[in-house]
Parts: sequence; structure tokens; C-alpha cells
Amino acid sequence: MRTGEECNRTVTVGDIMGDKLVVAKETDDSLDTLKLMRARGVRGVPVVTEKGDLAGIVAVDDLLEIVAEELEDIVHAIGNEQARETKRRR
Repeated sequence: MRTGEECNRTVTVGDIMGDKLVVAKETDDSLDTLKLMRARGVRGVPVVTEKGDLAGIVAVDDLLEIVAEELEDIVHAIGNEQARETKRRR
């Protein structure tokens, strides 16, 4: 059971906020952004334009979906190339 002191404790933004904001640029690669987020221990970052204006916010789940799609494209390209090579050898 919590004591009155524990229930009344206030957590401020300053208690959990780091001293340097982590941001991604619109032009950043999705994999590089994932690496940045992992290194800084965050699950979401604001995305800014070249001028520094907010363009949106990206979450780890969004980036994982993009990377998975990119990997799928690579797998298909490799499969297509292997099929062409097999036909040439016949």
C-alpha cells in the first residue's frame, strides 16, 4: 500500500527529459533514424525540415514497418536475379 507521501509525489518533465533533443531530418534514412533512436533510448522523435520546422513525428513501429518493406523489396530483387541467372544457364 502506498503512503500519502508516495501518492503526492509529482513528476515533472524535467525529471524525465534529457538535456539534448533527439530529432530526425526529413532527408534522413529510415535505418539511420532507427539506429539513432536505439542509441538514445527513445521510441519516437520529431522530424524536422531543412529550416528546422516540425514536419511530423516518427515512432519506432513506423520505421520498423518501412525497413521491413525495404527488406522485402531486396529479397524480391535477389529472387528475380537468381531466376534470370538460372534461365541463362539452361
